[in-house]
Amino acid sequence: MAVDNRTQINNCEGPTAEFDGSDVGAVDTEIFYEGTSSISAQFSNAQEFLIAHQNSAGTNLNLDLSDATVWVIIKDNLVQTEALNGMQVVLGNGDANNDPNQGYVIGGNDNPGLVLGKQFYCLRLDVSNRTGLTVIQHRGNGAPTFTAIGSVGYGSIHAIAARGNVDNLFLDRMTFINNGSYAFTINAGTSGTPITLAALQTQDDNPSTGGWGLFGRGVGSSFTLYASMEWGDAGTSDSYFEQSDSQIYFDGQQLGTGHFIFRTIGNTTGINSFVLNNCVLVSSGEPAIWDYTDNNMDIMNIQDTQYIDMGTISWPVTGGTTRQVLGSTFINCGQIDFSTITATNCSINGSRNANGAILLDASGNSTNQTNLTFTSDGTGHGVEITAAGTYTFTDWNFSGYSTANPGTNNTPASGSTDAMVFNNSGGAVTINVVGGTNVTVRNAASSTTTVVFAVTATVSGLLGNTEVSVLQNPSPYSSAVAAPTTLFDEDVLSAVTGTDIELDTGGGANITQILRTGTTDFTTMNLVDGDQVRVTQRNDLRIFDTYTVVGTPTASAINVTDVASSTSKLPDIIDSPGETVTVEKVDASYTFEVSTGTVVDILAFRVGSLPIYQLNQTISSTNNSFPLSQVVDRNFDAFEV
Repeated sequence: MAVDNRTQINNCEGPTAEFDGSDVGAVDTEIFYEGTSSISAQFSNAQEFLIAHQNSAGTNLNLDLSDATVWVIIKDNLVQTEALNGMQVVLGNGDANNDPNQGYVIGGNDNPGLVLGKQFYCLRLDVSNRTGLTVIQHRGNGAPTFTAIGSVGYGSIHAIAARGNVDNLFLDRMTFINNGSYAFTINAGTSGTPITLAALQTQDDNPSTGGWGLFGRGVGSSFTLYASMEWGDAGTSDSYFEQSDSQIYFDGQQLGTGHFIFRTIGNTTGINSFVLNNCVLVSSGEPAIWDYTDNNMDIMNIQDTQYIDMGTISWPVTGGTTRQVLGSTFINCGQIDFSTITATNCSINGSRNANGAILLDASGNSTNQTNLTFTSDGTGHGVEITAAGTYTFTDWNFSGYSTANPGTNNTPASGSTDAMVFNNSGGAVTINVVGGTNVTVRNAASSTTTVVFAVTATVSGLLGNTEVSVLQNPSPYSSAVAAPTTLFDEDVLSAVTGTDIELDTGGGANITQILRTGTTDFTTMNLVDGDQVRVTQRNDLRIFDTYTVVGTPTASAINVTDVASSTSKLPDIIDSPGETVTVEKVDASYTFEVSTGTVVDILAFRVGSLPIYQLNQTISSTNNSFPLSQVVDRNFDAFEV
C-alpha cells in the first residue's frame, strides 16, 4: 500500500457553501481528479479566485501554514503565462468578504505545476518561502495571518473569458503538510511483485484509490515526483520497491532550503528493499536531499544509476542482505557520505560542496569504497575528512584538481584550495593510497596528513620453480656493510616436484596429460587454459619438455595439447612414474606492494638457472614492472640437487 501523510484541507466534493470567491459554480460530478466530484466556476479574463473557507466537514478553517507546503489540484483552461500572473495559490483569513485574500503566483500556461491525467494540474506553494513571489490582492488589504489561515484556494487570470454558462475552472482536492515531514510513504510491494513508479502513477490517476496529485508521468519510462517521500515500513511489515531503466525527475521548484527530502526506512521484523537499476535521477529547483541511513533497510541495491543536481546523499553502513552502490554516477550533487557501504566503480563529477564531493567522518570509513573516479568542476576538493584516523583509498582516481606537491603534508593550515583532499579534522590523518592517484592535500588548522602511496610492482618472465626475494635497500647485495631486511619472500611461484609424476599417453602415440599417481596437487599451481608448463627431471634440469595447458587442471591431472611421445626428451617418465620430476609454469610472475619512493633490491634464484639481481630500484608508478629472462647455469652440477 501507499500512505498520503498530508492533511486534507478540503476534498472539493461539496457542498458549495464551503467555498467563496469571484465565482462559485456547482458541484461537478463529471470532471474531477479525486473522489467523485470537483467545484467548478466561470473565470473571466480578469483576476479571479475560488477558495474554500471550510473543511469537508463544514468547519471553518483555522490552519497554521506558516511553515508548511500546500497542494491544490485544478483543471483550468486558457490561463495566462506565469509572467502575467496566470496561476496562483490563494491564502486568506476567511471568506471573500473583505478578509485579506492573497494569491501567490507560482505558475502559468508555461509552467503549470505537475501535469496529471485528465488535463488536471497540481500546484504547490511552500508558504515559508513565498518571499519574491508576485502577490495578487484578491480581497481586503495586506497579508493574511499565516498562523491562522481561514481560506485556501486558487486564483488566475485567463487569456479568454468563459463563454456562455460553461464553467472553465475545476477545483479539486487541497492538502498541506508541515515542512520537514514526509508527505508520502511508499510501503507496498512483495519480493515477487515489487511496487514501481508506474504502478504508483496509475494509482494516482485513479480517483477512488489515489487522486494524490504527486506522481506525474511523461513520455515512456519518465516520472516526476512532487513531494518529499519515504520508502519502506517502520512497523513490522515487508516492503519492496524496484525501478529500472527510467528517468525520474524531482521537481523542487519554489521550495525552501531543506524542504525537499527523501529517505528509506525499515524495521527489525519485516524485509524492506529499495532497488534502482539503470535509472537517471534529476533534481530541479530546491535539490532533493537523500537519507538512506536507516540500518533496518535490508536491501539497498543501486546499480548503474545517475544522480544529477541532488542535495546531500547519505548512505547506510554495510550489512543487511545487500547494501551496495555499483557503477553509478553523481553529477553536481551535494556532499555524499558513503559511510561504510560497498561502493565500487562510481564516478563523482563536480559538487555543490567546495569542502569535498564526499565526506569521510569516521576513521576507516573508506575501506569499502573502491575504484572511485573524481572529476573537479573547477573549484573545491574531492574528499573532505572531518575525523582524525587512518583511511584507505583503493584505486581512487582524481582529475581536474591541483596536482602540486602530492603526498604527505605535515604543515597545518596549508595546501591548495583545490587539492584533492581536505583534511578538516583538526588532527592527524593517514591516507593509504592503493592504486589510483597519489593525492594532493590541504590541511585545516591543527591538521596534518601522512600519505602512504602504495605501488604494485610486478616481476615477470620467470619459471615457476623460482624463489623471489625483495629486500630493503641497502642489502648485502648492494652494500658491503648492510644487514639484510626482507620485505617479501616467495619460495615457489608456480611449481610442483614429486616422484609420482608421469607423462601419460593413455595407451596411444601422443602425450595428452601430465598425471600424478600419488599425492602431488596440480591445483596449487593456479594454471589456466593456454598456460605453458615446463617438465624436467631433477637429475638434469637442462633437459625439459614444454606443454600447453588445455582447460583447468585438477589435483591429479593437467590436460595438455597432444604431443607425439616420440619427440619427448624425457622418455624415462612416459607412462612410468618414479623419477623426481618438476612441473613449473613458464612465464610466471610475482607482485608486491610498497610505498612510492621505496628503494628495493630484487633477487630471483632458481636451481639450474643463473641468479638474477635487480638492485637499487626506486619503486614508482613509472618504475614498477620488471620483466626478467632466466639463463641456464651451464656450470650447474645436476648431482648436487
